[in-house]
Amino acid sequence: MQIKIFTFSMFLLSSLCFASNQVLVLSGGNEPGLNHYSQYLQTKTIYEYVASKYGNDNTSIYFGMGNNPNISNPFPDVHQIITNNGIKTDHMLPGIIVNNKAATKDNVLSYFFNPKVMNNQDNLLLFISDHGFDANEAHDSPYSDNCINLWHFDKKLINNFYDEENMKKVCLSKNTLKTILENTQAKHVVFEMSQCFSGGFHQMSVTWQNGYPHANPKICGFTAITEDHVASGCTADADGPSYQGYERSFTEWYVGKSIPTGAQLRNAAPNIWDAHRNAILEDMTADTPITTSDYYLLQWADAFNDSVFKPRTPKYNQSQIKNIFNNYQSYLPYYNNQDLNAFKQLLAEYEKKVILLHPTHKKFFKLSLLDQEKYILALEKTNTGKEKQSTAQIEAALEIYRAVILPSWGRAVKDHTVNGLDTVGYSMEHELYLKMMDSTSRLFRAPYIFAFKDLFLQYLALANNNQSVIEYNKNRYAIISKWAKNNNLPATQNASNYFGVFIDNLENNQKALQKVEAEKQLLKRAYLYRKVIAAWG
Repeated sequence: MQIKIFTFSMFLLSSLCFASNQVLVLSGGNEPGLNHYSQYLQTKTIYEYVASKYGNDNTSIYFGMGNNPNISNPFPDVHQIITNNGIKTDHMLPGIIVNNKAATKDNVLSYFFNPKVMNNQDNLLLFISDHGFDANEAHDSPYSDNCINLWHFDKKLINNFYDEENMKKVCLSKNTLKTILENTQAKHVVFEMSQCFSGGFHQMSVTWQNGYPHANPKICGFTAITEDHVASGCTADADGPSYQGYERSFTEWYVGKSIPTGAQLRNAAPNIWDAHRNAILEDMTADTPITTSDYYLLQWADAFNDSVFKPRTPKYNQSQIKNIFNNYQSYLPYYNNQDLNAFKQLLAEYEKKVILLHPTHKKFFKLSLLDQEKYILALEKTNTGKEKQSTAQIEAALEIYRAVILPSWGRAVKDHTVNGLDTVGYSMEHELYLKMMDSTSRLFRAPYIFAFKDLFLQYLALANNNQSVIEYNKNRYAIISKWAKNNNLPATQNASNYFGVFIDNLENNQKALQKVEAEKQLLKRAYLYRKVIAAWG
């Protein structure tokens, strides 16, 4: 196994030296409300770098709606938050990138069948960011066919996750991409992905054959996260403290420049692996960066602990293999592999940083693999409980909104009897807020309350940043409360006050949940890396 991993890792270091490499930079965005400013800046930064390195003729860019300098009156497809004197304001802008094309499913699939790409005899490099999701979440095999989120927006309000047809239009699935890549003429395919659930795309290389993990050496890469978790870093506030994560760290190490400012930070990394390694040490978010080699070894790790595992050598039985794996540290002194030693050093440096950041977890790093697993499971149980509590609060707030606010307010809006409500207010109520809660519009499905913000941002883009639209959205619940008071509707008034405060506090409450999840994930990253080392040996 050591020889396989050594060969694989050397490929990762050397595979980028061919002059005729074809390079794809892809960031779908879904729709304007979800296409964040950080994603625009990151995609633009990495495209400009690889285009200068490999040439414009060999490099293709697909981002959002496809805005480029040749388009007159480009549509605002990117959400930015602008902070002025401490006040944050939503702003929609066109994500203009030279040579950019729309990141639609039709365009992206057609790219791979371009003869220049399909028949390329050198390497195909894929830099993919933005959003991803688990299309099989509700099925018996979750995380088995994860999706890269593409662009689907026809200048009308839409929720691409509400029904299967829209979801198909934004999903570039692992199985689809795997089939395409296996049939290209490229010598090797190397991917770097930072979208949510991106780790599932290691399955394009790693499969199970005859009861054992098997890797296709043609396809390999790097991801921000494992197959079963969301990634960090996408934000409309790219100048703020929330812009952290593997996506930012990797890109800034790879190109040597700051994403928000474009300032030179350092020399560009000599290769993808070097940028990946430095990103691991810099990024202290919930991300768990892994390579295909890591994923391959993690499959072996799970196999070793499976009671039905059958060793391929008669020298050891399943119980002995499991014992060796779980007590791997006793056997490490007998191994002298350059790549293994480098990975051990990386883990040691990473663990020191985590201990400095979270000293209360220092004891975790002295535990055995089995005890580390129990430690993490206990944290996950606690975090899951907090997430369920948050979901219950959201569902309760939505029920109050539906049952107490909407009936009387909706009637008054439809009858045009709200004194003082201007044309913008009436238009937004009819075209956005009331329409959103009409089940026939297929725009909103509980408990995903964040669709309130996504759909408003779509509306803001369609309204070309009309300041009156921003002001009405900000003051809407105060307006409803005042109307209810004037019409002697105390229940509606109180419910509006409650729901307005709930919406205002929602982002901070989610950040608190994300903070404790990130703390757990930092430990889980170390645990998974230890499993990689245990399986490696």
